[in-house]
Amino acid sequence: MVDYFTQTLRKRQQALITSASAQERERVNKSANKTSPTDNDPFVRTISAFLKKIPATLMAKRSFECKSYSRSLLYWEEYLRETIRKEDKFNEPQALESEKSYSTEDVYFKCMEIYAKIDDPDSLDGITTCFSSLPVLGKVFQYENTGNWDYALEWYEMLSKTSQWNIDLDYNMMKAIKNSGRYEDLLTRIDSYGNQNFNLPTNFLCLGIEAAWLTGDFDKLQLWVDRVPVTKSVSSLYEFNVGKALLALFESDYSMFHQHIKGAYKAIGSVLESSPATVVRESYESIIRLHGLADLESIGSLDRERFASIDEGAVTQKQLSKQLNERLEILGSNYDAKRYLLALRRAAMKASQ
Repeated sequence: MVDYFTQTLRKRQQALITSASAQERERVNKSANKTSPTDNDPFVRTISAFLKKIPATLMAKRSFECKSYSRSLLYWEEYLRETIRKEDKFNEPQALESEKSYSTEDVYFKCMEIYAKIDDPDSLDGITTCFSSLPVLGKVFQYENTGNWDYALEWYEMLSKTSQWNIDLDYNMMKAIKNSGRYEDLLTRIDSYGNQNFNLPTNFLCLGIEAAWLTGDFDKLQLWVDRVPVTKSVSSLYEFNVGKALLALFESDYSMFHQHIKGAYKAIGSVLESSPATVVRESYESIIRLHGLADLESIGSLDRERFASIDEGAVTQKQLSKQLNERLEILGSNYDAKRYLLALRRAAMKASQ
């Protein structure tokens, strides 16, 4: 809606300026008060007044939630400029009307979150110099963005002993454990957390499912899958579908296996469709997952062919292993992605035995 009003306002202003006579434009340019031909238009004034009533911080936060990170950054910069302008004018911090007041460092931290999301290490390093003292969570973002998971986890441990600790940080810490490749540690931690909290949010359930199949523990995988409420929204999740596909492969139910593989493909497609092209990290993660699904599908197809005694032209296990290794080499030195794909391959091979 805001985009629609903004575009309409811009087109209206352009139309009014274009329709103004050359003499009128010249008079405006020479006028002391610089009154624009659009200033007296009722439509422009009404829409402009409406848009100004929407706090920039509100738009920034909602844009971030919608993964429109560049737009969120734009609104935070707008808020920061307005705050600095008012500080210069009144020599004291002033909040915009109907807005919660944010300090300059609060805004810098919000920008740091966005730079971490869009995988912009240069901007992330640059904005850290704006802090008089970088907060602990800022150090975590810094280490996570550069792939220093061990350092990030050390700071998470420090943060867990403070009043700032909450369920979101707990989840982020578990994600960091997963990214560091400590899958056994992750499964132990998420199991302990699950035993203490029966009604877990969906993201924790998905992480539990993923931790179980990354370690090849199909008993735990079954337990975590059974904890997921069967709803339309959950059935469209990538982790849920991969977990169900591996369990189907374990039970040699190839119809169900391919059904859930298709569901996982759809889940990744919806993420790629909704993610802005500028969010490189999220898009790359989806591409790695597509790679993993193709591997999983190939292993499942080989298992089915072996039991069905399909014709002599079928791919052998040795040939498939060679193909998978060649595909893995395409990733070059991306150790994290290779570790993830090899863990998925091990789980699939174990399920097909």
